[in-house]
Amino acid sequence: MSRLRRLRSMVNERSGMRVLDVGCGRDGRSLENWLPENFAIVGVDLLPESEIRIKHPKFCYHRRSAEDLSLFEDKSFDIAYSIGMMEHICDANTLARMAKEIDRVAKQFVIVVPWRYAWLEPHFKFPLFQLFPRKVQNSLVSILDLHGLSRRVSLADEY
Repeated sequence: MSRLRRLRSMVNERSGMRVLDVGCGRDGRSLENWLPENFAIVGVDLLPESEIRIKHPKFCYHRRSAEDLSLFEDKSFDIAYSIGMMEHICDANTLARMAKEIDRVAKQFVIVVPWRYAWLEPHFKFPLFQLFPRKVQNSLVSILDLHGLSRRVSLADEY
């Protein structure tokens, strides 16, 4: 939670803000559960709506790519957050289109990506995971069932 407090201290907040969460994920651990109840939050992700379990009272979900935010008017959000999503975009052109759309719809924005040499890898909560060779990562995911992925995906498919 201290990370979110720090992020929030970097922006101009006021009561009742309209917030866009790009890559909101299934449960809002990154943002929704920590924002005031009077903030109107719009989440955008590629997940089916049936998988979204965010409980914020003013949360609304749209299944769509952040490359196309044409549903929203220019500067219609007070702030856009994208926490731990952009590092999954491998194509530079796709990333540029996403950044351009976020800039278009939000008056201010915060984009957070993990630092490669961080002590704790943020997705698996495993020390220095990202520095291991891919085969070791796959073994760790399988043996320790990190993040519940052993049943769903091989990391070779993810990266």
